[in-house]
Amino acid sequence: MTSPKEAMKMNNRVTTYLCFAILFMFSIVLTMMSPLLPYISQSFELDITRSGAIFSANFIGFIIFTLAGGIIADRLNKKKVIFIALVGISISLAVLPLSNSFYGICIATAFIGGFGGVIESLVSAWIGDLNIERQSFYINLSGVFFGLGALVGPLLVGMALSAGIHWSVCYYFTGGLALLLAAAAWFGEADAAGTSSGINAAGLRSILSNRRFLLACFCMLLYTGSEIGSWGWMCTFLKDNMEFSIVKSSAALGLFWAAMTVGRLIFGFMTLRFDTRAMIIALAGASAAITLFSGLIQAEAAVWVVVVLMGLSYSAQWNLILAFGGESTKSSRGTAFAVLVASGGLGGMIVPYAMGLLAKGFGMRLAMSSPAILLLIVALVFIRLKRMAVSSHREGVSI
Repeated sequence: MTSPKEAMKMNNRVTTYLCFAILFMFSIVLTMMSPLLPYISQSFELDITRSGAIFSANFIGFIIFTLAGGIIADRLNKKKVIFIALVGISISLAVLPLSNSFYGICIATAFIGGFGGVIESLVSAWIGDLNIERQSFYINLSGVFFGLGALVGPLLVGMALSAGIHWSVCYYFTGGLALLLAAAAWFGEADAAGTSSGINAAGLRSILSNRRFLLACFCMLLYTGSEIGSWGWMCTFLKDNMEFSIVKSSAALGLFWAAMTVGRLIFGFMTLRFDTRAMIIALAGASAAITLFSGLIQAEAAVWVVVVLMGLSYSAQWNLILAFGGESTKSSRGTAFAVLVASGGLGGMIVPYAMGLLAKGFGMRLAMSSPAILLLIVALVFIRLKRMAVSSHREGVSI
């Protein structure tokens, strides 16, 4: 006979894997925008600047909803807010193909990004609540499922488009999947008591006076914008500048995310032996060099090598910066997490749009190389933070 404690553990485990499935779905929704963007732009006769604005709309919603979701979760609970977000993203995904104007697309995309931000910021926290004894293990494992979705999504989309399936079907399919997951989430285990991850005013004041945390937010903005801009414009770049078919360009994006997933596993183990700041410096510096080169490649064989190297060098930076920022504010981790994720959303709003402007004025090759500057700044900031830490350690002060 199963004891109540064993039954609770089993229920928590089932709900944890439901959370993995939700993140898997969300990563498909997020990354399918890249291979679909040229087709959406063609359907609505959008130039490259307006195509870039779709990215900005996504992350405007992401920022607003992520912060609002944290406030609401503080008053309700994560399970209820996640359920609402899944229903909301399902409806938004179904509405986008029905839009009859550029502004309609932007509004629908803002809601998709907004509900997606709530999902990303709260599902990981829900996983932590359900696995108090092994939080780090299960939260890191969730990143692998996210990476798998980001690998599978573009490949399936590329095959569907090459088979003549209209791009709108991809939105209807993922909308239906989100609705099924919402129904499953309704029956999932509730939050553990006293584990709210909502935003509170006192915690917000505290972290906003923390210089180390603010630098982490700044680097999160630069890194996330660079990453999203790089993979977001990848299919357009390969299609227009390298004459890749939609299947090959989608395969390249899938390979990027496969390398990201492998990198997260490798560098996850390396965090047990190496300093977080040193790893960010190395990865940011490497990704800056590779991103600079990505806009210069001419040979098809070089594309595949660069895509793998970009995926590996980008892979762990988001998690490492998030962990570094969280370590700065141990008394307000939920608040810090929401603000860090929203900072990344701000980067996702600004950088891809700026890349679109660069592409229009100076060509897509320069646009694809431009995030290298931002990644170099991330490396320089963490070099400064590492030097501050060494200096403070000598003086007996923790930084």
